[in-house]
Amino acid sequence: MNFGTDEEIKANFENGAYPESFIRYLRDSNKECLKWSDIEHNLKYPEYDVIVDFVTTQYLGYIPPKYFTIKPAIRLKEMIYKYKNGQMDGDEFGDGCASSAIQMRNIEMNESGHVDFYDASVYEKYKTHFPENATRARKRITRVLGYEPRLEHSALVELHMRNLYASDELHFPEDQISTTDIQCATIIKFREVLTAKGKDAAFASYFTAKDLIKRFK
Repeated sequence: MNFGTDEEIKANFENGAYPESFIRYLRDSNKECLKWSDIEHNLKYPEYDVIVDFVTTQYLGYIPPKYFTIKPAIRLKEMIYKYKNGQMDGDEFGDGCASSAIQMRNIEMNESGHVDFYDASVYEKYKTHFPENATRARKRITRVLGYEPRLEHSALVELHMRNLYASDELHFPEDQISTTDIQCATIIKFREVLTAKGKDAAFASYFTAKDLIKRFK
């Protein structure tokens, strides 16, 4: 079913056609939707899917959700093809890989709400959500970072980690760092730049997971 563009939906809402809650539902649910044209485009060079995941992990330390990364992944596949066929030199390829990885991270940060300042509801939830896991989550992220983060940077990350502890979906080994650890640290590092220097500086920043991994060796 096609409800039209955002502008058409907004116009219909302003005319009283849709309730505001319905508009919000459409926009939020659309975050995880992919255009069929993008899916078709991404089917090119399937032999490079593993390489894309490897390159992404090398630069970010984790792989963001696929529905955030499909467009940068298409670009990365095209660069891999050009590099393997002598149409791109190593320096250009390396720069392109880094750029694509940063784009993946930025899309994830933007679409997951990590570019927004936390409102009062986040801090209220921080006080009451799985409080039995609060200390474990904060200690874990403090160990990963090497310092205790400010709540304006880490509140949502800690809530996410509390969920993981509560559901037993993920085991955090004491002597190893996980991709989830790195993803959580990346969000916090991104938000540190965001609150200090603004959105443009945060999107331009680059955080490597190598220093974190050294801490666990």
